[in-house]
Amino acid sequence: MKIREKVLRHYSGDVPFCQCCGENHMEFLGIDHINGGGSDFRKRNSGGAQIYGWLKKNNYPPGFRVLCHNCNMSIGFYGNCPHQRQDDVIVSGPGSELCSGCGAHLANWRETFGDEPCCEDEKRKRDWDKTVVREDDGEQC
Repeated sequence: MKIREKVLRHYSGDVPFCQCCGENHMEFLGIDHINGGGSDFRKRNSGGAQIYGWLKKNNYPPGFRVLCHNCNMSIGFYGNCPHQRQDDVIVSGPGSELCSGCGAHLANWRETFGDEPCCEDEKRKRDWDKTVVREDDGEQC
C-alpha cells in the first residue's frame, strides 16, 4: 500500500471518502487542513505532495481530514462548500445528520456504503452500543 493511501485510510477509514460529500474514488481525494494553513504548509515543505510523508512521520496529528478536490477547492476559494451551506438540502433537510467522529454527511455516506460505519469513531461507538447491558434484565443488548 502506498503512503498516500495509508494516510487517506488513517484519516477516513478502510474505504477512504470525502468527509463532506462522500466521494470515494481515490483519484479525487486529498488531505485538507481543517483550520486552514495549506498554503503555509506548501511553502514550508516544498509543495503539497510532501504532506503524506509528513503526516506519517509526525504520527498522523489531528487537524487534518480527507476531502475530495472539489470540496477542498470550494472551501479554499469561497470559505465553504455547497454541501455545507444552510440552504443546501443535504444540510437543512432530511438526511442532514453529521457523524460525530469525522463530520461526514451521513446521508451521502449511507447512499454509497449502506449501514457501514464511516470512520473508526463511529465503528467504536457502534461496538460500544452493542455491548451495553440493560439495567432491567442484565442481558447484553
